[in-house]
Amino acid sequence: KAFDSAEAVNAAVSNIICSIVYGKRFEYDDPEFRVMVSRAIRNTQLLGSASVQLYNYFPMLFSWVKARKELIENAFANRRQIAALIKGLEDTLDPQMCRSLVDSFLARKIQLEASGNIDKNISSHYHEDNLLITVVNLFTAGSESTSITIRYGLMLMAKYPEIQDKVQEELDQVVENRQVRVGDRKSLPFTDAVIHEIQRVINTTPFIVRCVSQDVTFQSYFIKK
Repeated sequence: KAFDSAEAVNAAVSNIICSIVYGKRFEYDDPEFRVMVSRAIRNTQLLGSASVQLYNYFPMLFSWVKARKELIENAFANRRQIAALIKGLEDTLDPQMCRSLVDSFLARKIQLEASGNIDKNISSHYHEDNLLITVVNLFTAGSESTSITIRYGLMLMAKYPEIQDKVQEELDQVVENRQVRVGDRKSLPFTDAVIHEIQRVINTTPFIVRCVSQDVTFQSYFIKK
């Protein structure tokens, strides 16, 4: 039967980012985590909505749209949730044993503050607002774009089973039963090409249209207007 893969894939990707940023993973039924993932999915839907698109082109005329207001409310809710998680890590911080990106940032901030004689340009980056925005950016730019790419990949593999079979055959030959490693990439030329083609074909950002304004020939390939 048909099913929506958005929540499952988003949750998996978000949890990987959580492990890097916070040094811990959430249980998938954790209420706080479910709210975080649902909000990310909703924000993507809002960004792609017609009313938000109209606001982006004509902000003076469409500042009142409901979707834009919901997007702003979600953004502030995200920041509050992330700030609370950062505060919890700060309260239990051991600069000698960093658990995550947040810990490393805070430890560096403490080190710069304690040194006394520091470069102001460097130290100016290590403050709470910049930490908050860094974490927000990692989730905003990393979780949704990655999960959309994976979901499109699943869809395209289902649509082109002959390609899926070739990818699986190559993985079976090279990787066998272990986990895939970055070093396997050079030994998986077909799989690597398929991943690049998925990224070429799809559009992970709802407000970017990719097309040519006139007929063009590029490296012997003809691209129609």
